[in-house]
Amino acid sequence: MDTGDTTKRDGVAAADEMGSLRSLANRDGTATVSLDKGELELDGILTDEGEIPENQKMHLQRVGEGAYLIRAVTDDGLAKLDEVFNL
Repeated sequence: MDTGDTTKRDGVAAADEMGSLRSLANRDGTATVSLDKGELELDGILTDEGEIPENQKMHLQRVGEGAYLIRAVTDDGLAKLDEVFNL
């Protein structure tokens, strides 16, 4: 896939606005996308040993056509959207 083009077309983000691209994977009939471990570490989600916690829950929300929001579930619940997007 060529991601060198940085122009917007039909409201679609240009390559320089996409961040890291991930591929969908088929896991026993369920579509999955891997999250970057370094970004999870920045958010304090990893254990003290730098491992992914066994019981960490993540909330997936479809926010529009082809657009999804993933938030970590904490003891306090989910981060509010205005906090996530600094509104």
